[in-house]
Amino acid sequence: MARKRQKQGYGADAMTSARGTSLLSLVSLLVLAGVGAGGGYVFMRRDEAPAIIAASMPLVVSLPGKEMVERHHPMAEPEAAHGDEAAAGDDHAMTHEPAAGEHGSAPAEDHGTEHVAEGGAAAHGEGTMPELGAGQLAPAPLAEITETIPGVGEVPRLGKDGRQAWQVYARPFDAADTRPRIAIVVSELGLSADMTEAASRLLDPAVTFAFLPFPAAAPVKDQVVSTRAEGHEALVMVPMEPADYPASDPGPNSLLVHLTEADNRTRLLKALAAVPGAVGILPFMGDGFLADGEMVTPLMNSLRDRGLLYMGVGSGSSSLAPVAHQLNVTFVHRDLMLDEQPTAAGVAAELAKLEEKARHDGAAVAVTRPYPVVLQAIANWTRDLGQRGIALAPLSAVINHQP
Repeated sequence: MARKRQKQGYGADAMTSARGTSLLSLVSLLVLAGVGAGGGYVFMRRDEAPAIIAASMPLVVSLPGKEMVERHHPMAEPEAAHGDEAAAGDDHAMTHEPAAGEHGSAPAEDHGTEHVAEGGAAAHGEGTMPELGAGQLAPAPLAEITETIPGVGEVPRLGKDGRQAWQVYARPFDAADTRPRIAIVVSELGLSADMTEAASRLLDPAVTFAFLPFPAAAPVKDQVVSTRAEGHEALVMVPMEPADYPASDPGPNSLLVHLTEADNRTRLLKALAAVPGAVGILPFMGDGFLADGEMVTPLMNSLRDRGLLYMGVGSGSSSLAPVAHQLNVTFVHRDLMLDEQPTAAGVAAELAKLEEKARHDGAAVAVTRPYPVVLQAIANWTRDLGQRGIALAPLSAVINHQP
């Protein structure tokens, strides 16, 4: 039996602004995101605050009902870097049986996620699927792999021929490219349309974007559509219960240990519906939820049955790999966090480690939050990455390439 707990914080989908972390959340909101009229949420540990604030001060900021305040920074003029419960039972209706070897057990090339880079057609199967050119993502949602759930919205499902969303919505990558691969994921996007637009302008389109699906954030779907049109693969950051919940609160519509399996499934589906064309998910917080085996199994089953990958993050993420493989779920894990020290020198050191790991292992994955100093460093570093013998790849292109 999953442990029972009295509902607190967002367990009832209501903000508890009186908590001791609320002031830091507001400070982080001010320095990290320009928030539209709907408001937004950003979370930060107390020991992170000084470095994060210092790294994030020069931004465009707006507050609900306030006029825009501009602070000049290279992010504002970036250099060109590239030329709930109503439908809880609906998921039970999924009866698709994936073909043997699907979901991550076969080599990535067999899945059709890597395509000929120059004008090649995407290997997505039926003629109803669009042909993709270099760097072009399939439009989303595609009817062939989409299910509409009342009260939730449009969510991915397996195609009748077994096609999976993480394959169909992947950014094309040249399967013949034998260079070591590096994938970079910018997380916690979606709270600010200005921040997302700036990141898209600044970064190479091979960089993957992960969006928070908070309903009070700036219109997330618009940001996803815009950045996917620029070539950025999309992920959903699903808020989940942290180990110190409710002292730390992951936000509204979070997956919580005390909720029923059906309730958590509905919350997951709502998060998926907020980010059309996503190839998979990664957790936002979540170390408490993911430590509970009774919670992890239904989550993984839902991802498998909807053709989505799971990205493991945090120090305990490797322990989920056996579970994912056992349940036939496509799995990828983070190797490094680039913004542990959000300064130019700190990021440069992490990027050097990332490059070394890619050369040693054949592939490496890094994650960062959208601090301006980090994004600028990534933009500068990736400009000549190919000349150094390494390929900048979307997250889907490192599936089955990590050790």
